[in-house]
Amino acid sequence: MMLGASTANAVVNPESEKAGTPVVLKCRVERVSTEPQGELTVYSAYCRVMEVTRSPSRIEPGDLIHIYYGVNQAEIDRQAREMQENPMPGPAPASAPRPLEDGEVIIAYLKEVRGADGNRSYLPNIGFQSFERVAAPSAVTHCEEGGEAAVIMANAKVCAEEKLLESEQALTLYMAEQMSRIESQLGDPDTELAFKGRAESLNASHAAWHKYRDETCRYAYFQYFPGSMARLEELTCQRELTNKRLVQLELISSLAGTPIDY
Repeated sequence: MMLGASTANAVVNPESEKAGTPVVLKCRVERVSTEPQGELTVYSAYCRVMEVTRSPSRIEPGDLIHIYYGVNQAEIDRQAREMQENPMPGPAPASAPRPLEDGEVIIAYLKEVRGADGNRSYLPNIGFQSFERVAAPSAVTHCEEGGEAAVIMANAKVCAEEKLLESEQALTLYMAEQMSRIESQLGDPDTELAFKGRAESLNASHAAWHKYRDETCRYAYFQYFPGSMARLEELTCQRELTNKRLVQLELISSLAGTPIDY
């Protein structure tokens, strides 16, 4: 199934579109959503990259990219009525893009756009074919083994991302529990100063640790760059350091209040 976009129907930032660079890739759609904004409906989806045909930047199999665009449904309906009442010779214009479906595999013809924060997002390549469905939605999980080498590497990166997320969630939960315990003691004048110090030092040390983790694992990334293992090594490094951070915090907490022999 072909999904297209026309300039009149898909609304984008003109400066962003002008600055965008062409990207062609195959990906599996994840986490689709729609949000009304006045006359527009903003379509948003994340797409797990499977193969890259053309890209100006570092996109690899296993990466997750953000695709978004806005559609004015009233304008679409108006143009449809005009075409019925006054048919024009020549090929019909491309239809407006629809929300992508979670789990479908597409060939995406996009334009890469960098935001003010440096993050990259992707717009449909307006005026041309935007999405070509090559496989219907599937319930197959992404963290799986087997298949061709490129698919195995993509799956390994997906698994590494999922495992990193699990570790980060465990650490976030632990931090929240510790902060909750600290806050419950702030009303006691005998211990408030000590617990306030715990809160400040825990937050400061965690911010410094997070920067240390990311920069250290960026170093691991460049040990393998530009090879396909680079991103996998970075994710693995981040997970291992996140797990170690949790163990260290738990150890420190377990020692709190324990007498120290000199």
